[in-house]
Amino acid sequence: MEKSEKRGRPIILAVDDSPVNLRTVKVFLEAKYDVIPVKSGILGLNALKGRKIDLILLDIDMPLMSGFDFLKQLKQIPEKSGIPVICITGLDATPELIAQVIKSGAKDFLTKPFEPDTLMSKISRVLHNEWRF
Repeated sequence: MEKSEKRGRPIILAVDDSPVNLRTVKVFLEAKYDVIPVKSGILGLNALKGRKIDLILLDIDMPLMSGFDFLKQLKQIPEKSGIPVICITGLDATPELIAQVIKSGAKDFLTKPFEPDTLMSKISRVLHNEWRF
């Protein structure tokens, strides 16, 4: 059993190739959530093994495995495919990009740089099934 499960704190997997972004997310969230930061999609998929993850924060634009590639592989893991994902990106939020995020199965979308309160609000809505794109 995960240490966090004993305390009842949700576990968030943060997948981003930027160490600065990972540290920032961890600092913003660590008072309320347990955050597992990983710096690539491959490490993110490995981090899912043997863990109960409540939510994934996923960068879209990463080398080797994009966020979209991560989402495709996540869908192929039956016991993990239902984990909600919020995509975070520094890319422009064009209608085409947002449509691609929705089609890929993400629950919400956020552009960098983001306000901590906006991130917390989106996480809370997704975790409580109150999300609307």
